[in-house]
Amino acid sequence: MTLVLMLACTSGSQDSALPTDSVPVDTSPARDPLPVDPVPMAASTCIALPRATGVPALSGISDDSPVTRADLALLLTAPSPATLTCTAADDPTEEHRLDSPTPALEHRWTVHGLLASQAYDCVARPTCDDQEASVTLTTGDLPVDLVEGTVTTDPERTLTGAYTLYNTKGFCDGEQPHRFVIVDPEGRIRWYWDGVDPDYGVGVVANYLGDDQVFAAGGTDVTAGPRILHLDGDPLYRTPTDWGITFHHYGEVLSNAHFLSVAEATDTLDGETWEGVHVVQHDPETDTIVQEWRSQQAVDAGEYQVFDVGTTGENLNVNWVSRDTDGDWYASLCGAQRIARIDPSSGDVVWVIGPELGWTLVDDAGGALTSDDWPQCQHGAEVLAPNQVLVYDNGRDRLEARAAEYRVDPDTRTVTRTWVWTEPEWYEQAWGDVDALSEDRVLLGIGHCSCCRPASDNVTRILEVDRPSGSVVWRYALPADDSILYQASRIDGCAVFHNTRYCPERVD
Repeated sequence: MTLVLMLACTSGSQDSALPTDSVPVDTSPARDPLPVDPVPMAASTCIALPRATGVPALSGISDDSPVTRADLALLLTAPSPATLTCTAADDPTEEHRLDSPTPALEHRWTVHGLLASQAYDCVARPTCDDQEASVTLTTGDLPVDLVEGTVTTDPERTLTGAYTLYNTKGFCDGEQPHRFVIVDPEGRIRWYWDGVDPDYGVGVVANYLGDDQVFAAGGTDVTAGPRILHLDGDPLYRTPTDWGITFHHYGEVLSNAHFLSVAEATDTLDGETWEGVHVVQHDPETDTIVQEWRSQQAVDAGEYQVFDVGTTGENLNVNWVSRDTDGDWYASLCGAQRIARIDPSSGDVVWVIGPELGWTLVDDAGGALTSDDWPQCQHGAEVLAPNQVLVYDNGRDRLEARAAEYRVDPDTRTVTRTWVWTEPEWYEQAWGDVDALSEDRVLLGIGHCSCCRPASDNVTRILEVDRPSGSVVWRYALPADDSILYQASRIDGCAVFHNTRYCPERVD
């Protein structure tokens, strides 16, 4: 929704009449625009003006914009900085504050992160005097097929960050649209985007970059490469489709602002062909591929025992890739139940860990573990340091999923599982991930597929887990069987939106 607030700041050198052409017309489709008549105020240095004849009001935003957004504008007759505050009518702690420090005749604000079905009292205050303009707006209802989850917390522990971003989709019935969603610590939806391609499948990741920008990657298509969108939903960047590369499942932003992503490839050996993997690092500034690696290179080098589907009996199904501080890449081979470290500069496979490859697997006390304790169709292989990986282990054969950390010693060919966590009924054969929030905290996501395991009473969940104690600090559970997810990430309270409840630094 879009509203206009009008005030006049007068001075001896400024014309107090409001220019009739000072506001451009917004031609986007309207959605029930609210009245924009200004609130009357007593005359002083800043006075409220009646709506000027011929000055167009801003219209409503388009129908596909989330109801958690509102647009407001303040018109002045003398340049001045201004501040906008929108406070929930029934909850003073629900306050959104946006500053506009540059003196101007017109101030426009887009307020993201509002609650749906909520009345807000919005007040605009220019600094030219103590006067203010105010208006009350009421946000719309969430789409009927967009459900909010329930939250339980550990009262003895503090949540890391504030907001949680995840993807959700109806998988079994195919009816629920694929969306990105951000919820607050209470599990209330603060933002959503319906623009995820419905044909992509579940394997799509999203991370917040800052500056109202969301990074997304994954799917299954030449259009599924890394991309950036604005919180408004506007596309800001898309990987070129004329490369002809079919991306899937995963991508991430590296420390040098390059994008690292997974794509398809075809491997061949002695007349046999199978699905391989193509890892791509590219610079979005120049749309240049900086480094790439194909599993055919490993096959040609004699690593077919690992990368040949005829040997492993399973498709490689590479679903994740990450980079360490040495510049090496770590690929999760879900189908082959392996994790590979690759030197992209030389093309060499540094090591591949997994069962029946001559490695010794031990726990953090040095005790021997069995072959059943290796990761099974793992996702979320996040590199913590060279040779140290945090893994979401789907446990496809043991029917129990886990989060685990592994330290690899190539010299002794020993892999140490330094940490592991699970709980009863923590199992789904696909999807899910784990992110390190700090040295002691991780964020876990599990996506329930009701038609994959009809007998299971699981639901899709996102958890923050305290590693030393194993306790669940925050649990978010979606009630609908067909609301699944692939990946979740956490956002700091001051990094997105302008809610003083989750960012006290915004308060004077």
